[in-house]
Amino acid sequence: MQHRFQSPSQRPPQLWDEEPEAIEMDEYQRQQMETIESKMKKQTLIQEHVWGLYAIRMHHLKRLRKKELIQMDFFLRREDPEVSIKEDLEDMIAALKKKEEEKAKELDGTPAEEEEGQEEEDQEEEEEDQEAEEVDEADEEVQAPTEPVAEEVKID
Repeated sequence: MQHRFQSPSQRPPQLWDEEPEAIEMDEYQRQQMETIESKMKKQTLIQEHVWGLYAIRMHHLKRLRKKELIQMDFFLRREDPEVSIKEDLEDMIAALKKKEEEKAKELDGTPAEEEEGQEEEDQEEEEEDQEAEEVDEADEEVQAPTEPVAEEVKID
C-alpha cells in the first residue's frame, strides 16, 4: 500500500507541477475568449439577480403566511368554545321565547302560521346582516396598509 503523502522526489510528476506556458493567441481567438468571459459574467449577474429576487419573494411570502396565521389565530380565538356556548344558549333562549309567543298567539286565536313565516324571514335577514358585518370586519383587517417589501434592483 502506498502512502498518500510522498516527498516530491518520490512521486510521479503531475500536471500542476509544470509551469504553464504562455499561450499565444491571435486577435480572433482573444476576441472569442473575451466574448465568452463577458457572457459568463452577464450570466452570473443574471443568476445572482434572479436568486436575489427569489430570496425577496420568499421573504415576502413568509411574511404573508405569518400574517395569515395571525389572522387565523385571531378568528380561532373569536370562536372560543365558551363564547360559542354562550351564543348557543342565547339562541336557545330566543327560540323558547318565540315558541311561548306562538303558543300565546294560538290561544288568542290569531293565525300563527303567517306570523311564523314573517318571523323566520326576519331572523334570516338578521343572520345575513351579522355575517355581512363579520365579513366587512375581516376585510378591513386584511386591507390594512402594507409596507413595501423591497425596491427594484437594476443591473447595468
